[in-house]
Formats: sequence, structure tokens, C-alpha cells
Amino acid sequence: MESFGTLKAFCLRIDSATGNPTGYGLCVYQDPSVTDIACAALNGAKFGDSVNTLAVSRTVNLGNRPKTEQLEVLEHCVFVGELPCYLTEADIMDLLESFGPLRGFNLVKERETGNSKGYALCVYQDSSVTDIACAALNGIKTGDKTLAVRRAVDSEQELQIALQRLAI
Repeated sequence: MESFGTLKAFCLRIDSATGNPTGYGLCVYQDPSVTDIACAALNGAKFGDSVNTLAVSRTVNLGNRPKTEQLEVLEHCVFVGELPCYLTEADIMDLLESFGPLRGFNLVKERETGNSKGYALCVYQDSSVTDIACAALNGIKTGDKTLAVRRAVDSEQELQIALQRLAI
């Protein structure tokens, strides 16, 4: 990740039960213009013999915001998983915005087909609704799936790593 530029923050999501990586993380580059370059270069990349590919995209444009605001975005980013692939971006945004306006939203899609990978990331304009939305949406049945909704960075350890990287 740092081959594209200096990272301000990087959080790898760790499963609290197993201690193993869950398969996704968040990062913030020192120079915001590097973000689009890194996304384009890494999205769809494969490592070694893996059949899996990386899905890399912006969650929200942090621009030249102050460090404390960048940390707030990381701290309040919401992971929405187990989304049925037939739901459109508009459907998902309507569901999420029932708790308040969004500051940023990204439905992760297959690079080749443009189809949903079944998960999204979002940040609310009012961070006080983050936990309310997570609690209300987590476990809701949508078709044949049950939504998994939680903070993308939800452990003290992950936040401490972000604090260290941002040097706050």
C-alpha cells in the first residue's frame, strides 16, 4: 500500500474471536491525490496463486481535512455486508439514509462485471447515528440473506493503530 505514497492511517479488520484478519481494511494516504491512483492499480489485483482479487475503492473523499476529522471518518465508517446482489445502489442508500444523510457511500463491485460483491461502506454526516443504524440494521432479513452491519473499525486496538498512524 505504501508503494503509492505515505499512509496517514491503516486499519486491518481483525476478527475478535479468532484474531485473524477478516479480509478488509481501511487506509488514508498523506496525499489525497494518491488515493485514486492506488485504487485503480490495486482494484482487481491477485496475489500469488490466490483465486480472490482485491476490491479497492474510495469510501469517502477525505481531501485535505484535518487529522482529527480523518480519524472521525475512520472511527465512524460502517460496514454493511451480506447484501443481496439484486439490490441496487439506490435501494441500499435509501435503506441507510433512513437513519440520516450520508457523508460517503461505496457499494463494492466486481471490476469485470460491475455487479455488487454484496457489501458496502458508508459514513453518516451525523456520527451520532452510527451505532443506532448498526444496531437497527444488523440481523435484518433481506430476501435469502441476513444483513451484517457494524462499525468497520470497531475495536480499541484498531483505533489505537489509527491514532498512532495519524500521530494525534
